[in-house]
Amino acid sequence: MRRNGGDSGDSTISVIDTVTEHVTGTIRLAPGLGTVAIDPVRHSLYATDFSHGTGHTVWIIDTTTGTVTGTVGVGLAPSQIAVDTGTHRAYVTNAGNNGSEDIMSVIDTTSQQVTATIHVGPGPSFVAVDKGAHTAYVTNGQTGNNGYGSGIESVIDTRTLQVTATIDVGAEPTAMAVDEGTHTAYVANDGFGTGHTVTVIVPPTTTQPPATEIVTPTATSRTPYSPTTSPHPTPDESFIQTCMVKSGQTRAQCIAQIQQGIDNGTVRVP
Repeated sequence: MRRNGGDSGDSTISVIDTVTEHVTGTIRLAPGLGTVAIDPVRHSLYATDFSHGTGHTVWIIDTTTGTVTGTVGVGLAPSQIAVDTGTHRAYVTNAGNNGSEDIMSVIDTTSQQVTATIHVGPGPSFVAVDKGAHTAYVTNGQTGNNGYGSGIESVIDTRTLQVTATIDVGAEPTAMAVDEGTHTAYVANDGFGTGHTVTVIVPPTTTQPPATEIVTPTATSRTPYSPTTSPHPTPDESFIQTCMVKSGQTRAQCIAQIQQGIDNGTVRVP
């Protein structure tokens, strides 16, 4: 998947043959591509139209032909998407604008319609589904004055579409994955100056909510950026996208903000 660097060009999705490991096709979309998720049973690919925080659409693509077959209107600034292949639902987090629309849209992939909206925590971003545990997890970044802050995790029962628990995770959650074999969720927290951690969310019991453990990775030899000794680095794309989702700022504003953090030592780069 590639986002065009300019505002006037199209976004594209590269199709890769996983046997030959070669690009076999390109799907062109309008500017604003966010992320994608697939329903292999329905042969459908879903792509969010983030559009720098102004989009309201999810594109539907037929994977057998590589063509766009329709769109679904969702909330403001659809950021991340995940598909539950068991219930044939797609879950789309809508970042909104500075917390004004903190919802997740639920798409029925059979009818290709939004069938529910779920109110989650402030600044929803990443979403992951544990099909076997009938659970969806949504990371929410509680933004502070600088656009970053502490994070919470919304836990959703995919049968009732209700939030069943909220969990404190590390500062600025930037990615998430679920191990469906152990029903354990892992949340990567960037920290933006407060330390890089991984929150481990273990399955709930019949009487207790999900439990968490904070894991701090072993320190590496990374050195904070010094403007007197190193050229000014380009911020990592994940930093830029996270800033845009959480703060509602433009790409240029986020780059400037992150570079300022690098200069004053509150943000570290690899």
